[in-house]
Amino acid sequence: MRIQLSLQPKRPFSLSLNYQQYLSAVIYNLISEASSEHGSWLHDRGFVLGRKHFKHFTFSRLMFPERPLIRDGRIFIDAPFSWLVSIHTEATLLQLIIGLFERRAVTIGQANNEARIKGVEILPEPVISDKMKFICLSPVLVKKPVNVSRNGNEKLSAEYLMPGHPEAGFYLSKNLVSKYLSLHPEIKETDKSVRFMPDEEYIRRKEGKISKLIAFKNGSDEETRMRAFECPFMLEGDTELIRIAYECGLGDNNAMGFGMIETVRNGSRA
Repeated sequence: MRIQLSLQPKRPFSLSLNYQQYLSAVIYNLISEASSEHGSWLHDRGFVLGRKHFKHFTFSRLMFPERPLIRDGRIFIDAPFSWLVSIHTEATLLQLIIGLFERRAVTIGQANNEARIKGVEILPEPVISDKMKFICLSPVLVKKPVNVSRNGNEKLSAEYLMPGHPEAGFYLSKNLVSKYLSLHPEIKETDKSVRFMPDEEYIRRKEGKISKLIAFKNGSDEETRMRAFECPFMLEGDTELIRIAYECGLGDNNAMGFGMIETVRNGSRA
């Protein structure tokens, strides 16, 4: 399930282009205002599978009718804009909607970055088939766990994979299976899978320039940089996994604004 928010800035403001962390905080804050118990559970625990904790929501980039001014690594917002949020579970969606109607405004980042909520629309769900084309509404992050040696000690880290990497499809499918199992704790294992097929012609036209370097806690000692990608692609395989990709997000770190995808029909968005 996904909703579209129509937003109007109370006054012009600007954001770092690495604004995903602020949007994630907006969602958690709205849910917590509606239900502190549900908000704390979702933030601290969520749906657990082994050592993995899934939130099962994701969100798009901010969307503008006309391209906004971008300068010195900042985006300047002075006109209405929209934002999509996709949530798999009804309980979390309900708390978010309650929070939206209680607040009627959101603060993105700094306290003076306020936007009025002009509309909230629940969007119709697409028919999910076993082979579908998608575009990215936010970058897709694919992580492969790797051991890195630092100062003589082994530490688990991550390698970020691009669509052309031979293991990218494997880790995308494995991630979807993990999400499925976290939603169905009564099921211990499954042979479900999907095949990921990037649009090679699109990648050629872009001369392979489809990666996005996203920074979190930008400029601080805790700054983290992640490399994700945006390109059209096909998913083929189990329909339950494809629905999870659509509703929860494709790839890793969905609750931080990675992996929101949209269906494509006849060359246009559905």
